[in-house]
Amino acid sequence: MTEIEKFNSDLSRAVKHNRNADGTLNQNAFYSYAENLFKRASSVGGCLSTSLFGYWKSEYIDCSINPQNEPTEENINRLSAMLAFLCNSNEYEDCLADEDWVEMSDMVSAEADDMPIEQLQDLMSIIVSKGAL
Repeated sequence: MTEIEKFNSDLSRAVKHNRNADGTLNQNAFYSYAENLFKRASSVGGCLSTSLFGYWKSEYIDCSINPQNEPTEENINRLSAMLAFLCNSNEYEDCLADEDWVEMSDMVSAEADDMPIEQLQDLMSIIVSKGAL
């Protein structure tokens, strides 16, 4: 099992275990846990992981037609794809739309000054391969 698969599995398990007495997802506990797990699993320092998590939550969770059903497996896979991107992996990349790659490109550009050059080159290489520049 890769680190990305473990992250995905941990999130799926957390969805099952962070429940209120009435069986609904404890939103605050789950998303706090998910964000902390995402940041710890990311190999990128600075604000980029925080920005990506915030983008994922606002784009796919907060705007959902059925917020009580979130996060869906599809949206957990999207977050896993974003983590894979930060870790220079291509796992789950098919879960991301072209618009996601453009947004991630913009976020990387905004954080470029605070990143080690090797890390920036890796991320930019992926972004260029996706045609998101």
